[in-house]
Amino acid sequence: MLASINGMKICNRCGVEKPIIEFNKNKGGEDGLYCWCKACTHKNSVKYYSENKEHVVNNPRPKGRGFWSCIVGLIFSSVRSDSPHTSSTHRARLARSSL
Repeated sequence: MLASINGMKICNRCGVEKPIIEFNKNKGGEDGLYCWCKACTHKNSVKYYSENKEHVVNNPRPKGRGFWSCIVGLIFSSVRSDSPHTSSTHRARLARSSL
């Protein structure tokens, strides 16, 4: 639901009208905010963790620059290093980074 002109929005989960400060940002949303308020989002996260603790603990999220940069790094390090168009300087850099 879109935030109204007066700075209020209704949470799709609890149905309570709250100030827009009570909603997290979401660039993909119509109004730039999540449809659930922060309290409902937190309750959902706690519930998910308690029901899936073993999965969450055994499958940690990648740390550092993020998941997709890790994947892209793996793809390019294996594909680009054997290309005839890759410079010798770049090959040397790739070899050092894979150690």
